[in-house]
Amino acid sequence: MVPLSFSPRGFLRHPRLLLVVVDSAAIVLAILIANTLRFDEPFPTADNQFPAFHRWLQFDLLLTPIIFYFFGLYQSAWRYASIRDMLRIAQAVLLRTAAVILAFVVFGHSGLPRSVVVIDTLVLLLAIGGFRLLTRVHGELRLRPTGGRAVLIVGAGQSGEMIVREMLRRRDLDYSPVGFVDDDPDKHGVLIHGLPVFGGRDEISEIVRTRGVKEVIVAVPSASAADLRDIRARCGDPKVRLKAVPAVNEMLGGPAGLRQVREVAVEDLLGREPVVLDGEAIRRDIEGHPVLVTGGGGSIGRELARQLAALKPSRLILIDRSENNLFAIGLELQACAPEQAVSYCIADIQDERRMREIYALFRPRVVYHAAAYKHVPMMEFNPLEAVGNNILGTRLVARLAAEFEVGRFVLISTDKAVNPVNVMGKTKRVAELIVQSLNGGGTRFIAVRFGNVLGSDGSVVPIFRQQIAAGGPVTVTHPEISRYFMTIPEAVQLVMQAGTMGTGGEIFMLDMGQPVKIVDLAQNIIELSGFRPNVDIDIVFTGLRPGERLHEQLYMDGEETQPTAHGKIVMLSHPPLDPHTLALSVADLESALATREPDATLARLTELVDAFAPNRRVPSDHVGDAREARLREAYT
Repeated sequence: MVPLSFSPRGFLRHPRLLLVVVDSAAIVLAILIANTLRFDEPFPTADNQFPAFHRWLQFDLLLTPIIFYFFGLYQSAWRYASIRDMLRIAQAVLLRTAAVILAFVVFGHSGLPRSVVVIDTLVLLLAIGGFRLLTRVHGELRLRPTGGRAVLIVGAGQSGEMIVREMLRRRDLDYSPVGFVDDDPDKHGVLIHGLPVFGGRDEISEIVRTRGVKEVIVAVPSASAADLRDIRARCGDPKVRLKAVPAVNEMLGGPAGLRQVREVAVEDLLGREPVVLDGEAIRRDIEGHPVLVTGGGGSIGRELARQLAALKPSRLILIDRSENNLFAIGLELQACAPEQAVSYCIADIQDERRMREIYALFRPRVVYHAAAYKHVPMMEFNPLEAVGNNILGTRLVARLAAEFEVGRFVLISTDKAVNPVNVMGKTKRVAELIVQSLNGGGTRFIAVRFGNVLGSDGSVVPIFRQQIAAGGPVTVTHPEISRYFMTIPEAVQLVMQAGTMGTGGEIFMLDMGQPVKIVDLAQNIIELSGFRPNVDIDIVFTGLRPGERLHEQLYMDGEETQPTAHGKIVMLSHPPLDPHTLALSVADLESALATREPDATLARLTELVDAFAPNRRVPSDHVGDAREARLREAYT
């Protein structure tokens, strides 16, 4: 026979059983206190009251734990007790009193004096609620962090309070909040969870210095880019990490908690306002239809794939020459959209046979043409490849779109196509002309221009980060060089929106905001990485590269802008385009490319761009009869 033993430690490992025992003791204690307050002694002495007392206690001990169980009082984590839990306790205790009284009535027993019942109910409510509240108090005190990184919270509102509460609860987070700053003077001097609101943001530098703050968390969802830049500057020491809660439009609802806090990125400092989309129009265009993306493994193509997958096309077709890029986006889509049908096609957009196979097999309704050579200096050294890929490749996929009756063809263009001065810009300008010239059939051809995107493959941001990781220097071509920037998700969202707005033949331009000096961008990235510009990490100016200009332009000479229904998209108006003349000119360029002579090819490219500039109209008979016949033969 196994001997029986009792272990207090083992008993405490079963908190629900402990709660039942404590509640039972509280039931007995409550009736004794009620009798003492009513009769000056714990047990009633009158012959007609002691049986009632005994019967009440029996019913109470039997019914109350059952009622408490159904109210969840034995399932809740009382370490996190809230006002709602206290209300649940009150409801359970009141129902228990009503149930015991009903039992007295049903079984024909005379009851205790009403005053005893009322006092008993109040005492039991205090006992049950008080014990559970003590559980939370004990948990708060036991888990209050005693060390960790010193953290200052900017914003003493609901988000800031929730963040500090979580820090105080969880020792594993290694946080030690020192207090708050808030621009609301009514909050100055107030204690929140025992921590002071020191003052406004002008106190940040002093608090960081005197209290050894290692991290500043901006708990203000409405904080603007200017606010973040100001707070970053007030931190003083670049080694102080700056974090923030998401912007209001990024939050799913309710105040932000510590789980949502993230590092402040350079994108947050640029001041881009949130994009508001007509999501229903985009969804109607995509949902249930096959959608094809060329350059699907590139930075723009990958983001297109992510956002398109969320719109549930019947099939997503991604084309790229790089198997590694397609493999990478494939792994990502399998994780975030496992039910989405995706086809990964390794192909060159200049390969007509392969591209025809893909169009014939999938019959896409919408095509996003993102495949292009985009790096300005590289294309200066490889002009023939730029012409072949960006112009002839675009012509092929656009012609096939018309042949296979694609509903909508969207060309991803660039601000470098505006009054272009480099090979890449000129090839993208010709690509725009090609898709415009093909409009008029069943396919709507649309081009969308925008500037640089932060974090894209080969852009300055990842290059700067690599240089910082290597210890510097960070290289900038010119102290005055500037560019227009937007984030990749924002650019893709607006491209998709513009695609739904076009009726065919339009060129849209995305609102790029204000230009950003590259040297300022470099300084921000250095500081966000925890270093001081030109102290810890040097900034070196290397001179403009081939084909690079100091400032980009948004509109071409002779282009007129027209507003659209979307505030961040404008439409560019152009003189009528002669498709026949353009086709002959592109065929002439193709003939020059076939010679593999860079100078001759570049001369033809420049002639073509100049001939079709918006402020210059060239007669359609600008070629002689013999040359036109040769071009017709090459074109057909």
